[in-house]
Formats: sequence, C-alpha cells, structure tokens
Amino acid sequence: RKREVYNTKIAALENIGPKVVAFYPQHNLLILEYIPGTIATPLSIKKEENIRLLAQLFQKLHFGKKFQDELNIFDSIQSYLKEVKKRKSWIPVDLPLLLANLQQLEQELQFKTNTPCHLDLMIENIVFHKRKVRLIDWEYSANSDLRFDLAMLSVKSSFGQQEDVVLLKNYGASQLYDELQRMKAVVYFREASWGLLQLAVSTIPYDYKKYAEENLHTFREQILRIKYR
Repeated sequence: RKREVYNTKIAALENIGPKVVAFYPQHNLLILEYIPGTIATPLSIKKEENIRLLAQLFQKLHFGKKFQDELNIFDSIQSYLKEVKKRKSWIPVDLPLLLANLQQLEQELQFKTNTPCHLDLMIENIVFHKRKVRLIDWEYSANSDLRFDLAMLSVKSSFGQQEDVVLLKNYGASQLYDELQRMKAVVYFREASWGLLQLAVSTIPYDYKKYAEENLHTFREQILRIKYR
C-alpha cells in the first residue's frame, strides 16, 4: 500500500491520476480524490481521439519521475505458477510447451524494469473527461517495461492492427509494432497465470479456470500470429 501511495502521488503531480486525500496505514485505508468523467467502454476506447489522448498520457507517465519498486512480469508469472504447483492445483497439460514459447519471448524482448508503469490497464481504470484522460487504481504500479503498458492497453481494449498503429504513432514509437505484438502474448500469459493462481487460492465464486483457459487460448493464437506474420 505504501508503494501505491507513493506512485499515486507522482501520477497526480503529472495530472494523470487522482490526488491522495489521506492515508491511514494503521487501517490500511487510502482515500483518493474523486475524478469526474466517463469510464472507458469497449466502443469509446477505440475512437482515434481517445487513443491519441492515451498515447499522450503514456508519454507523461513513462518519461516522468521514477516510481517506487521494480517489477519484471516474467518473474511474476513464474512466482504465480510456483504457488499453483505447490498447491497442486489445475494446470494445462501443454504447460511445458507454453513455457517454452514464453521463454522464447523473454529472450526476444529483453524485458526492462526502468520505466514508471501502471500495469493494470483494464478499461474500467480509464476515465475520460473534457478531452482529458486519467487512470485510477495504481495498486500494481511500479518501474517496469513501457511495452507492457502499451500491450496491456491493446489487449484489454481489443485493439487490432489499425488501433495499434495509431497508438504507437501518437506515442512516437511506430518502430515498436513487432515488439508490441510479442508483448501482447506476454499479457495473455500473465493474465492466464493470475487466473491459475486465483483458481488455487481464491474463495470468490468466479470461474477462474475459464478465465485462465481463455487467456491461454489467445496466447496460443498470438504466438501463431507472430510466427506466421
């Protein structure tokens, strides 16, 4: 929580997140400024104007003041799977092949942890208001790889080639297109491994197995798209 408070304050200074109103560590209670606006929807998030606003937000975030702590997504995945195996929970039968593909991506991408990132870019965390955009829920934020933020936005927004091109062009990094496609596969695997972990530990009545299977399915599809482009 202390990391979240620290990073949220930095985001607020950049005017890309809510201000911290109060923090009571003894109660683990964080109170944030209310942000007026409209939560992104699957339709609104694909509008070119909104993609441009998000690209500008990422420029502020990624090239701003460093956050507290570092996070390597590949390490997180391995940590999740280690706990799943420890608890002898369900894992897919082709996990060794999937991990081999993931290892190849790790070698190709050379993941970096030197950029302040949000790392939880569900579209429900994106708020539009008067031609501006801000992000809420900085709980997972840390110094990580900017390509993961871009890829997670693309995945959670169901972007296709056209939207990816617009995003990278306005971000000023059109040359990252191929790397973005590889990082999108990493996003799918991270989401799947999180689902497997929740299946092992959560008491919430949600179908985490289905969530994991869906993300593993899209991971396999994305690997094929990368190989046969």
